[in-house]
Amino acid sequence: MSRIPSLSLRRHLVAGLGDFLAEAELPCAPTAEALAELVVSLSHYREEGTALFPMVFLGNSVEELLVAVGGADPIPLGRGPADAATIRLALKRSAPLCVGRHWSIYVSREKGDCGIGGVSEFAFGVFRADPFPLQPTPIERLSALSGRLPVFGVIQRAPDLVEIRSSGGLVRHVLLAGSDGEGESPTRAIDAIARSAARDVPPEFFAATHGFYRRSLVSVLQSGHGSLVGVTEAKSSLSRLFADGVLHQPAIPVAEAIRAACTNPNRDVATRVRAYGHLFEGMLGMDGVTLVSSAGDIVGYHIFLRNLEDAPPSSGRGGDASSPVGGARRRTYSALASWVGRGLVAAFYRSQDGAVAFRVAESPDGASRASLPSSHEPEESAPL
Repeated sequence: MSRIPSLSLRRHLVAGLGDFLAEAELPCAPTAEALAELVVSLSHYREEGTALFPMVFLGNSVEELLVAVGGADPIPLGRGPADAATIRLALKRSAPLCVGRHWSIYVSREKGDCGIGGVSEFAFGVFRADPFPLQPTPIERLSALSGRLPVFGVIQRAPDLVEIRSSGGLVRHVLLAGSDGEGESPTRAIDAIARSAARDVPPEFFAATHGFYRRSLVSVLQSGHGSLVGVTEAKSSLSRLFADGVLHQPAIPVAEAIRAACTNPNRDVATRVRAYGHLFEGMLGMDGVTLVSSAGDIVGYHIFLRNLEDAPPSSGRGGDASSPVGGARRRTYSALASWVGRGLVAAFYRSQDGAVAFRVAESPDGASRASLPSSHEPEESAPL
């Protein structure tokens, strides 16, 4: 019986990652294989039935890697040949230790006489990162560095969507669910909503407020729960739009806590900011719409709209609110998006299966724009 020919998606993935490494000025076959294994494993990583979302960093040495990402206190956990089996072992031993932002995984490329590209062995372990909501994550620190460093960060951004970053803004999204890459970029959607939530804070606190909401919203991409987020104008009242839910009067003063942490940092204000971050993430996991204001405060959560059929048409990617298509969450997003520019600054939707849509007002005068495909993003190149 003749052997049936097979098609290997992994072969194409390794080839694409080889091109990525060439662009990073670090061609190396073992590194391409290691990145491929990380991409495939992290796309749906689970231990004991629990989904895990570790950040993994690969570099030439632990010391160089820690400097690049702002890490500390490395704890070695093992080593092995420079192959996929060692990467799987590294995840098995390390991923359960990296729940939240306190710890991340490192893999260092050890030099030797054997192995293509001179890499014969991988050493791995975990390192400590600063989990404070106003501090950049290790992968954000790496991406912000200029020039080319032989350090790569890998993280799952959504089911079947893995992001690889290096210094100098070099980034790829790897899609493993048959998508053509023309849908919305989840990271761009999150960034746009976070910017909207910080739009009307004083300029000196914009970066901190934007970072707080961006890092909190990342949890939405990794959760198995769909989410809806609306950003209201700072002094807007949209009570006519909401039928039910928890509306805070006054709003929860997140922006005030962030200002205090920036101007007079101490243990009490740091604890307050952390607590607000956990509170917001908990709200995002509930049904209904979570509302924040463009002044950086939390307005409400578990909110449901009054009458979707009365909403004006939306020209954005959310669809036409007069004839919405999809489930209840998608229909609510269509209605919510139709109010952008009319009391809302932005609307965001993430379905349970990972689809993302958003709509953002371009300016305070009400002019709005729909989100663009990821191919229009200045920071991100085409997906692998």
